[in-house]
Amino acid sequence: MLPGVTIGELIKKLVIAVCAAFLCALSMNLFLVPAHVYAAGINGAAQLISDILLDSAHIHLSIGLLVLILNMPIALLGWFKVGKSFTLFSFITVVLTSFFLTVFAATPTVFRLAAQFYFWRHDFRDWSGGRTEIWDFDRWAGYHRDLFDAA
Repeated sequence: MLPGVTIGELIKKLVIAVCAAFLCALSMNLFLVPAHVYAAGINGAAQLISDILLDSAHIHLSIGLLVLILNMPIALLGWFKVGKSFTLFSFITVVLTSFFLTVFAATPTVFRLAAQFYFWRHDFRDWSGGRTEIWDFDRWAGYHRDLFDAA
């Protein structure tokens, strides 16, 4: 255990790291990557490098892997200059973000099913004002096909 950190604080920091990584990966894979919008910082640089390699050299490198690789020198600098505890939890968040980016990129149908259930469960209205049911989700998803098609 880290010196000066209680079990409760450790669990709290780990839960925050998992939630932050999950939300970051979810937002990138559901909104930014399908819309070809680049995030800020290392995540955006990873998106850009991935797109450049794919377009110019036809080499597919996962955004999650690039996020991990690009963050390694920063983590090393942080370990010596910023502090070990902060760097450790930051790197845990980076590793989890990389993992979630890779897992979520491989499972677009899970997002489709989750969105379908969400819209059905919360009685959302579709674009014409009618109730969005499970059976007309495909019509709604037609407007957002890039979110639900496998890459």
